[in-house]
Amino acid sequence: RSQNFHSRSTQRYPSMKQIQGAKDMAQKATNAVKDLDRKAKDLVIKVNTPPPPPRVFGGIVLKRTPALTPEDEPAVPGSQKFCMKLFLVPLALVAWLYGCIAWMLLELMRCFLLPCLGPLFVQKWRF
Repeated sequence: RSQNFHSRSTQRYPSMKQIQGAKDMAQKATNAVKDLDRKAKDLVIKVNTPPPPPRVFGGIVLKRTPALTPEDEPAVPGSQKFCMKLFLVPLALVAWLYGCIAWMLLELMRCFLLPCLGPLFVQKWRF
C-alpha cells in the first residue's frame, strides 16, 4: 500500500513554464492559420475580380496607361499626353485666375455697396 501511494505522489505534472510554452505554441499556430486564411481570401478576391472599367469624366473616357480593359485601347502615347498638358494647364490657370477676380469683385460689392444700398432698396420695395 505504501508503494502505491508513493508512486502516485511522485507522478510528474507539467511545470508552469511548460504550460505557458504550450499556450504560446497554440497561440502561434492559431495566428498562423488565421494569417493563411486571410491570405487565401485576398488571393481569391484578386483572382476572381476583373479590373473596373475606366472612369468617364465629362463624356471623355480617361484611359489608363497600362491598358487593363478593352476600353483603355488604344493607349495614348506619352508625347501626346505632354502636348495636351502643355496646352491645357495654362488655359486652366487663366480660367482659375478669371474666377478669382470675379469672386473678388462680388465680395467687394457685397462688402461696400450693399450696406450703402440696403436701406434704399428696402424702402423702395416695401409694400
